[in-house]
Amino acid sequence: MGKILNANRKYQQMRNRLDTSVVIGEPSIDGYGFSVYLEEYIGKENKTFELFVKADEEIIITKDLTALIMASLMLDKYKYISFDFDIGRNTLEEIKAITKAREITVRSLRADNERQGRENWTVNFSSGVDSTALHLICPELIRVSIDFTGTDNSWDAAGREMFTEVNSRVVKTNAHEFLLPHYTIGYYNLASLLRADSDKIRYAVVSRIMTDSIRTMQTLEKNEPAVSDFPDEIYGVRVLYPLSGMTKIGTQSVAAKLAPENYKRTIEASVFGDGQKVQSRLLIDECLTGESRDITLSVEASPPLKYGDNPLFDFYVFYFINRLGEAKASTFVNEIPQEVVDTAKALKLDFYEKYDPRALENIPRDFAEHFLTHLIDAGIELYTDEDYAERSQIVNALGIGEGV
Repeated sequence: MGKILNANRKYQQMRNRLDTSVVIGEPSIDGYGFSVYLEEYIGKENKTFELFVKADEEIIITKDLTALIMASLMLDKYKYISFDFDIGRNTLEEIKAITKAREITVRSLRADNERQGRENWTVNFSSGVDSTALHLICPELIRVSIDFTGTDNSWDAAGREMFTEVNSRVVKTNAHEFLLPHYTIGYYNLASLLRADSDKIRYAVVSRIMTDSIRTMQTLEKNEPAVSDFPDEIYGVRVLYPLSGMTKIGTQSVAAKLAPENYKRTIEASVFGDGQKVQSRLLIDECLTGESRDITLSVEASPPLKYGDNPLFDFYVFYFINRLGEAKASTFVNEIPQEVVDTAKALKLDFYEKYDPRALENIPRDFAEHFLTHLIDAGIELYTDEDYAERSQIVNALGIGEGV
């Protein structure tokens, strides 16, 4: 495969734009995945890079799937997108919905590639605490994992070992090296999307928890269907977030109880080189065990943030004050207002350890019932009216209860 072609007038126009645009070359597809050159233009600067996404065994892959994977990785980063290859008509409409680009050009339109019938479920396993809890709650689902080849973090070796131990189907990619939006519907679902036709995947279950976004917390508080700026389904694969009814305290308790032999490794994978996350995981461990244990990680804890810097971190401060006291909580977030301390001490705050079943309202009923059964078996209780009331009080105290 050559690099980006410049044979057509639309492409030349794209190059001349002083705006955010990208040209995607024709993908080189083999039996395991694809590689593709991208040339991006941000203002007067342009960069060219080659991205690859490859499975660990032969799979079914088409140009339409390749195009949708690229779109799911880019989301709304670019205003102008040019695909230098032919794309299916319905696929182009999906790409428009995913990227919200002002203009999308393609070499030519054609009938869409045939898609396989879908019935299977995957769980995306990263080896971190949250995904470990999810895989333990859903042991019968197909496991898929992403190996971000090229990264050099301590979690890599431990993570890869765990991929093998749980018999996960691995997809390798260098997407982490590029300035594409992270934490997107496509970024952490690459494995499920790439294997969609081969494994007949209809649902991808993802370990996003309650405090991964303010939007998730607001949705649960309002008891309304989740509202997203982007589709929750790509290439016929619908993405589900059953863990959005839990905090990291709940998922860590599941991982500690059901897989104590992997507990330290899952924490290592979760902190992902982030010193701020180290302290929160260590404090959670102390809350769960009642003792300050010597858990040595490859990354040291960072100095505490100031209260008010990050509401998703501040959310846990109330729990840490309640369970461990203000001094311990201040090793995670300091300069805590007195009203926060008073509120934390006046409430039970058991909801941090429980599950909000509202998170299952838009999930297929059979799976939801199955999920709840396994969750309860793992020792997780469901919210009571008191839990809802106390969480509302915390969310409002943080100033994130209104708006989206």
